[in-house]
Parts: sequence; C-alpha cells; structure tokens
Amino acid sequence: MKIVLAFGVCVALIVASALPGIGRLARLSGQMKSMYFDNTVPIEDISRSCEHAATSTRTEPKADET
Repeated sequence: MKIVLAFGVCVALIVASALPGIGRLARLSGQMKSMYFDNTVPIEDISRSCEHAATSTRTEPKADET
C-alpha cells in the first residue's frame, strides 16, 4: 500500500510541475505565430515589390539615347 501511495504522490508532483510548462509553451507558440505574421510576411511583401521593380525597370535605352 505504501508503494502505491508513493507512486501516486510522484505522479501528482510530475503533473503539478508539467502544467505550468504546458501553459508557457502555449503562450510561446502564440508569440511565435505573432512574430511570423508581423515580421516575416511583410518581408515577403518587400521581396515581391523588389522583384516587381527589378522586372519592370527599363533596361534598354530610348531611341533618342542611342
């Protein structure tokens, strides 16, 4: 009986110490999503703008410049 009680106490301690960690991981996950959508997506938009500017830039001289 003592061993079952000791095992139960150990399980309770493990669960009690794991719950705050799980809560922190959930909060960290939310922060990582926020960081991705707030920073990485705008960087992608800048990249698209630069690609558009590079492809739409005139590279050949005008007829009067030759």
